[in-house]
Amino acid sequence: MLSEILTYFSLGIEHILSIYAWDHILFLSVLGVFYPQHQWKKILYLITAFTLGHFISLILIFYFIDYISPAFVETLIPITIIISAIGCLLKQSHTETNISFKWQFLEYGLIFIFGLIHGSAFGQSLFNLIDQVSSLVIPVLCFNLGVEIGQIIYLSFFLFFRYKIVPLLKLHQLTFKKWICLLAIILSIFLLLQRLHYI
Repeated sequence: MLSEILTYFSLGIEHILSIYAWDHILFLSVLGVFYPQHQWKKILYLITAFTLGHFISLILIFYFIDYISPAFVETLIPITIIISAIGCLLKQSHTETNISFKWQFLEYGLIFIFGLIHGSAFGQSLFNLIDQVSSLVIPVLCFNLGVEIGQIIYLSFFLFFRYKIVPLLKLHQLTFKKWICLLAIILSIFLLLQRLHYI
């Protein structure tokens, strides 16, 4: 039991931190430049909303959805990154106090939906790794806990780099933000065009 928990927990961390998971890395990087340093708690809440969407999508696939096209869902992932990056570029400076509840609900809702999409893309692959269909909840839960920890680990290093290393490089935060978003858009367009061939 413990070995099973550790296996799927490790798999969740690897799902985020693997060199092959650069779509997740791009998404988290955009999220990391979307908000200022003092809103780090909000970033944590948002990635938890993402993980929740990720978890629910896997449960839906395992129990309620007979088939969903992996190629189609994989194509949606770069679109979520592009939307996030464009939103980040267009976002104006504001404090948490003057953000309406409606806008905050939209933010969390979008991140949750993006989590659903990202989770759906990996659902079939994870399903193939799980031997016992009757005990899906524990593997899926452990996997998503690993996803959450993996996101926290990456964002911790990213935010350290953003606020400790970038100033040493004499690079303005706004410039760094634009570079990250533009890089995310360019790479996501490349990824989108690549995945369109498989639909």
